[in-house]
Amino acid sequence: MPRAERLLMLSDLLHADDTTTIGALADELAVTRRTVLRDLASLRARGLPITGEPGRGGGLRLERDRGAAAVHLTITEIAALWLAARLSREASDLPWDEAARSALAKLLGERVDRRRIVCVQQVRQQQEALSAGHLR
Repeated sequence: MPRAERLLMLSDLLHADDTTTIGALADELAVTRRTVLRDLASLRARGLPITGEPGRGGGLRLERDRGAAAVHLTITEIAALWLAARLSREASDLPWDEAARSALAKLLGERVDRRRIVCVQQVRQQQEALSAGHLR
């Protein structure tokens, strides 16, 4: 299994269980304990909040209060979320306007450059249609 695929699988395993062990992860991934330790170090370096407790009742865990799991969205899905947030803001006075704007900025900021350009173009087209009254 390629390393990138293994890292994604390891991240998914950590999200799935409250607590696990290096041995259990090694068995699940069919790799050595040393490989799991290297992969955990890579995930930690990328900002995944993984903690560990030695001894009985211990183990590895992913801190749940540090953001959501990685979600892989298509450009169309991001544009749909932007449009939904925009329509919601236009239709009501809900208090989440700033949170929606911040979340969408994060989504758009994490896209690969070429895809980001396409996404921004799609969002602008939707914004123009909204401004022209075509989506009401």
